[in-house]
Amino acid sequence: MTHQELNALYQERIPAIIPFIHKRSRGDDDLAQEACIAVFEGLKQDPKATNRYLKNRAQWSMTNTTHRGKSVDGRKFRKHPAPEIIYLDQVCTEDGSPLEAILPDPRRNDLEGQVINKIMVETFRGHLTAAEDIYVEMKVYDEWSDCEVRRKTKWTQGRINEMKRNIRDKMDMVFTV
Repeated sequence: MTHQELNALYQERIPAIIPFIHKRSRGDDDLAQEACIAVFEGLKQDPKATNRYLKNRAQWSMTNTTHRGKSVDGRKFRKHPAPEIIYLDQVCTEDGSPLEAILPDPRRNDLEGQVINKIMVETFRGHLTAAEDIYVEMKVYDEWSDCEVRRKTKWTQGRINEMKRNIRDKMDMVFTV
């Protein structure tokens, strides 16, 4: 069967199956598209397939797509890999060891984890003074080095070191149980 014949057969058979697809997909265009692709693939395998067979393929395709979790809120069935641990060279503790930061990837994190992370960060930033908050924003969000922060803010290295100590103490207070 050529591609044109298969396409003509698909166009002939899909109107009988579309109402079923729209009902099962509940208006989700991505699921409806996956179901239509499954119908096309089913016709490619067996051009004389019954409508019930094609509807079953469409239903299973929508179910599998939901379980695979292609959308942001449909990742319930996937295991999340461990977060990356990044060592920050510019910030060291008093004993000289580099400070570790666990940075979760927002695309791999479920909604509950994102909410918890946001609450923890807001709690931490609520404990900071205005200058410390500016420093954290420049370092974390803008990814500036200490030299760039010093140049932009005209703060002395002594003041930056003092803020780092205060920020570490507040991190310990907020993030340790």
